[in-house]
Amino acid sequence: MEPSVLIVDDERNVRLMYRTALENMCRVDDAASAARALEMLTSHCYDVAILDLRLPETTGLELLQQMNAFRDRHAAIFVTAFADVPNAVNAMKCGAIDFLRSRSLRTNSYNREGRSRPAIPRKSGNPRPRMI
Repeated sequence: MEPSVLIVDDERNVRLMYRTALENMCRVDDAASAARALEMLTSHCYDVAILDLRLPETTGLELLQQMNAFRDRHAAIFVTAFADVPNAVNAMKCGAIDFLRSRSLRTNSYNREGRSRPAIPRKSGNPRPRMI
């Protein structure tokens, strides 16, 4: 049987990025909400779920707790821009197998060494441009 992944993220572009990266290796389904993810989990057992921490109607942690109520346990990985130690600890206590911080490419860019830097560097003392 082919491995399967469920991606749960409210941002369409994030779901598309994961789908593009994974679809040649496994079956990939995605959901934009926790409610839709729970519907999908009633009809299919996924090998792993990739969850966002912040979802429109609930949190990824609450979704994982609801997922744990299913007879078949699902491995879960959190990938979120809102990573912090308390959320990581709570995710692991709920059964997540990993908790990763994603970077928003809208606010950061990378130099040649792979280090993050502000997208628009500002020299100290220079005023912000004014809107006219």
